Amino acid sequence: MNRVEATLLNTPPALVALPRRLDLHASDPQDFRQRLRDYFVQTFDAYESLFRTLAGDAAWVEKPITLRHPLIFYYGHTATFFVNKLLLTRLITERIDPQLESIFAVGVDEMSWDDLDAAHYDWPPWRACRPTATGCARWSPA
Repeated sequence: MNRVEATLLNTPPALVALPRRLDLHASDPQDFRQRLRDYFVQTFDAYESLFRTLAGDAAWVEKPITLRHPLIFYYGHTATFFVNKLLLTRLITERIDPQLESIFAVGVDEMSWDDLDAAHYDWPPWRACRPTATGCARWSPA
């Protein structure tokens, strides 16, 4: 598998080839679970590779526009979304980092109820979020 190492997040991005879609027709459930996992890992690697383009640590905590959270939120939010889905489907049995997952579980809507006040957040360094981001791809088909 092509897992992105933490040290590679600061290297120039490489193109990631993805299948256009996952073939949902399968006769062997174990084979399908493995293909589903591989597809997930490839897709998550492609998403994670987008963050390699950030110029430095400060870019992670700057808001791209005032109606959005800083980029660190989207990095952790996507991983938290997948952790929640993997738990729901019982593909993993425990949370990876409950504290970080609670930070990133808030919404991404620009509505007034979505708290975008920077004073209400103490964003962790992106390196602290790395285990949650990579851990959601470590499940193995049962």
